[in-house]
Amino acid sequence: MTGRGRNLGAAESVEQVRRRFEDWRRSPGRGRRIPEELWDSAVHLAEEHGVHRTRLALGLNGQALKERVALGGPGQSGIAPTSPAFVEIEAPSLPLGASVECVLELEDRAGAKLRLQLRSAAAPDLGALTRAFLRGEG
Repeated sequence: MTGRGRNLGAAESVEQVRRRFEDWRRSPGRGRRIPEELWDSAVHLAEEHGVHRTRLALGLNGQALKERVALGGPGQSGIAPTSPAFVEIEAPSLPLGASVECVLELEDRAGAKLRLQLRSAAAPDLGALTRAFLRGEG
């Protein structure tokens, strides 16, 4: 259970979440912010079904949903993370004349992109780097 009382481990269907959004929209106090609990459910759906499909099904602002998905899931503030323009990975010293070049381009479901251009004798653990990027760690 989260602090908001929902079990996020139990997967909700798109239809279930759509009904919860409709109930919230019909409730008094229109114009208030969407509750974090509903955003959390929307993020889970977007991670499974994609931002565009989820946005259409739930009637949400696509950019706001995309930003929350990029933050890595439930309980986040909804503020878009800042992306570094350049990240340097230091490689070990190379013997004279030895080099390896590698370009790695990744894009997650939310549209965040990572492009690595590596020139070294030994590449970093690309599997771990890829997993960290797709989980939004860093």
